Amino acid sequence: MSQVDPETKEIAITFLVDPGNRAYVRRINFAGAPSINDDVLRREMRQMEGGYLSNAAVERSKLRLQRLPYIESVEVETTPVPGSSDLVDRGFPDQGGPARPVQRRHRLLRVGSRCC
Repeated sequence: MSQVDPETKEIAITFLVDPGNRAYVRRINFAGAPSINDDVLRREMRQMEGGYLSNAAVERSKLRLQRLPYIESVEVETTPVPGSSDLVDRGFPDQGGPARPVQRRHRLLRVGSRCC
């Protein structure tokens, strides 16, 4: 819908937005990198399980994973959960192989404890 004012040569435009349903991420799956600890990959994720689906968070997660010295490539798959209209699974297949030589070994320290 628009309104034209010929005297000032201005147009007033009104947009109607229907937001629809929000999708949530049920599970994030990693494949293709069996030698890498799952916790190492999950700490780089900005898209969280149980959170709403955010393409910006997925792209940021993808960049963070690509910066790891032992990740060659990162692809993202979105799979709808059967029987649910608002849940999806995110997959990150085919990650692995050294992208560049690792100069030194990194020691991973876990601080704190998990609850629940």
